[in-house]
Order: sequence, then C-alpha cells, then structure tokens
Amino acid sequence: MTIELSDAQVSLVIDFLKRWGIDSPELVFELTDHYCEKAKDKMEQGCSFKEALDSWKTKKQMKELRQIQSDFEVIVKKKWWKAHLQAVKRLLLSQQLFLFLAFLSLMFSCYRFELGSVFSVIMIVITVLVTCAAVYLQWGARFGWYFQTRDLIMPFMGAWLPIYELISQGGHVAVLAGEPVELSTITLTISITCGFIGYNLLSTAHHELKLITEEYISEPEKFQKR
Repeated sequence: MTIELSDAQVSLVIDFLKRWGIDSPELVFELTDHYCEKAKDKMEQGCSFKEALDSWKTKKQMKELRQIQSDFEVIVKKKWWKAHLQAVKRLLLSQQLFLFLAFLSLMFSCYRFELGSVFSVIMIVITVLVTCAAVYLQWGARFGWYFQTRDLIMPFMGAWLPIYELISQGGHVAVLAGEPVELSTITLTISITCGFIGYNLLSTAHHELKLITEEYISEPEKFQKR
C-alpha cells in the first residue's frame, strides 16, 4: 500500500525546510517533494512521520541545507542574465516582433503627421502606470520576495526614461499648462523595447510563480512573532 502524506504533514516538511536553512520560496517549493518522498520511504520501513522528520534535525543536515541554499543563490544570479537573454530572443524570434514593429510604425507615423505630442502623452501615461505596477510587484507582500531576486530593471528603465526626459527638459510644466510636448523618438524606442522585454520577463516569472502558494512564502510562525 502506497503511503501518502496528509496536508498537515506536508506543511511540517515545508516548515522544517524553512527553519533549517532554506530561505528561497522557490527552493522550498522544489525540495518539498524530495523530502516528502524521503519521509514516505522511512515510513514504509516502519518509522513514524515524526521519527522521519526528527531524523533530519541535525547539524549535518542544517549544514547541507545551507549549502544547497548558497549554491542556489549562485544559480539565481546566472539565471537572471539568462532570463533577460531569453526575453530578448522571444522579442526578436517570435510573432511578438510584428507587434513590436507595429508600435514603432505607429510612433513614427504619429511624428510624421505632427501627432508626436499625442503619442508622447499616451506613452507618459503608460510609463506612469508601468512604474506603479513595477513598484507593487517589487515591494508587494505577495511577489516582492521573487522580484527582488529577478529584479525589474527593464520595466523600470523603460518607464523611467520618458519621465526623466520630460522632467529634465521642463516638459511637465508644459503638460500642466496644456501645451503640446514631444519626446525624443530615440527615448520612446528604447522605452518600448524595454517594455516588451520587461513583459517577457514578468510572464516567465508568473509561469514559475503560479504554483507557489502562500505557505511556501510566509515565514515560520516562531519567526513571525519576533
């Protein structure tokens, strides 16, 4: 008869991993199944779940888990660069390229027909909204732990450049006065490019995050009381 762990027992495995050296929710998520299988193997040999769990609570096990955490952090840094490269490849080597070129064509058409100020204002509104979303993702309780690792450089850069140019050239005064303002097409091109790359990064992160529940993210109860 195959032994299956209850939800409460799985929660105890998760709690053990977080207390004994694993800080990253991603890694807790990945290791939980492995340790649940180890627990079931011991239980099939006649141990109780508590005995199986207690057998891991040693200095040697803590050292091993901390080493796993340290190695994982090194991998995450490499993953950060690889994720950006994959995001660029997705932009250039998928159907997304046509949408990207359509945005650029619309921008240059607006400037050609003296509607650059309209396009600029629309982009400023979009960049403000993107900035608010990026701030929420980085500092929000639900996603902040992950996006501090992956970082949001591309979305922030794409949103910051038009706003910086607007303020540095005094354009915000003109906007408040209801006067037309045109941003540089170079700035807007970089902003749009960063926006697409940033979207690809976030969609990849969402795919990796969607199975990680609050249980993997929250701190063990004894640490919450500090």
